[in-house]
Amino acid sequence: MGTFTKSRSFTNTRLTHFSLSDTKVFYEVIVPLLEVENTALICISTPQDSMNFYSEMFTLKTPDGKPLFNTLEVSLICAACKASENPERCPHMSDEIPPWKSVQKLDMVKAIYGDKTDLLKRESMGIVTEDMMSVFKAKYVESLFTKPRYALRKLPLFCFVACDSNGGGASEMGLVSLVVEYNSIVVVGIDTFCCKGHEAIQKLLTAHIERLRARPELKDAWFIFLPEANLGHEADHMEYMLRNYRKIWTIRDKQRTGVVTTNTRKELYAMETVKYMTQESIYLWEHLVVANPAGTVREEARVLEEFKKQLMGFKRVICHPQRGYSLPKIVYTGKSQGAKDDLVMTLLIGIFWLTEFSCQRVQAPYEMFE
Repeated sequence: MGTFTKSRSFTNTRLTHFSLSDTKVFYEVIVPLLEVENTALICISTPQDSMNFYSEMFTLKTPDGKPLFNTLEVSLICAACKASENPERCPHMSDEIPPWKSVQKLDMVKAIYGDKTDLLKRESMGIVTEDMMSVFKAKYVESLFTKPRYALRKLPLFCFVACDSNGGGASEMGLVSLVVEYNSIVVVGIDTFCCKGHEAIQKLLTAHIERLRARPELKDAWFIFLPEANLGHEADHMEYMLRNYRKIWTIRDKQRTGVVTTNTRKELYAMETVKYMTQESIYLWEHLVVANPAGTVREEARVLEEFKKQLMGFKRVICHPQRGYSLPKIVYTGKSQGAKDDLVMTLLIGIFWLTEFSCQRVQAPYEMFE
């Protein structure tokens, strides 16, 4: 169980119970009440996965870097066991069991949960666990961002530039550029921005290409452009924007410019990326290119923070049929509770199609690249 409070001295304050199952309650009811003088917010809940709305609030900070909430975490798992392979076996915190519970009943609950250890750890032992629907395990995502940046040891022949264009609304255009060296996939460039209109798309795309080409390691590489094909023909437009740049070739799929993304394709994309992620074969480049011309002074930190958030929040959702004779539908998405998945989808497209290209399973003029 986790508890956090925003502490202020207060008098004549009315205590009200709210449910945070809908974030609209928080933003439209609770947050406006915090503007009132002499108010305090006290929240108590069972911890969910690390990307849960409630769990994220534990890490919120004020502009000067101080924690926004005073946080008290009550857990039946000690720090040493939490870092082990089987934290649910921890025997060291039995004195923290509240008086209305018993050690004997906890043993019974453990037997009932059986191999559902994530539920046991979350519901009975008070620690944040990862959602079982998450596509990427948290430890592999953390490893991607904490391990040393990759130093290329040879000049790459190809740089694969994947692009997921704006889908409308608050979605963003994503660009992830990759090179392959030995058994490693290296992210050499990454950009994301909510581009409104043709001019904004062109500025972000060309800035990304130009900054990559300016790197001496990539100045003579072939750029294989992998845009997602959609009904808006953005892939055709972006190919036209790049017509005057040298050594760029755009992939075609099913007689269309760009690659087609369906639910079946998303599963293939995800499986290929999970393979490299679990092998810890994906790296960030030591000279990572972030080229957004509309970005802030901390654009790289912002983009990587968003990238990590999207990887953590990308899920495999099983949609059960409304009719008994229909089969369940599996959807890969990170668009829950207002979140985005543009960068994740771009990474998935890039990894799958660079593999297909490298194995010569793409209709491409390979002789031209020699």
